[in-house]
Amino acid sequence: MADVPDLRQRARDHLQRASEHLASGDDAQLRYAALEQRMCIKALAYDLLQLHRSEASFSLMRRWQADQVLKKLNGMVRGVTGDVEVTLGREGLDQIAATEHRMD
Repeated sequence: MADVPDLRQRARDHLQRASEHLASGDDAQLRYAALEQRMCIKALAYDLLQLHRSEASFSLMRRWQADQVLKKLNGMVRGVTGDVEVTLGREGLDQIAATEHRMD
């Protein structure tokens, strides 16, 4: 049986390489930074797909188009995309609000 890829780690690696390209200050490296960022997003989208594969169709899994995967996942699983705001509080104490920024 083939090993399941660690897509979260791949995403981190792509993001690190994108940051290195951007930090170089070389305009010619911008296209490589953009490519690494796209590959990061794709890895995260397919990591989400693995988590929800029981709800995904086989054709979606074969499609390999991150934007389509995110659209379908958002329809199947509430909160996959879009920012999520959470507010916590107790009576008599100030509330704490936080926002988790997610991909669209």
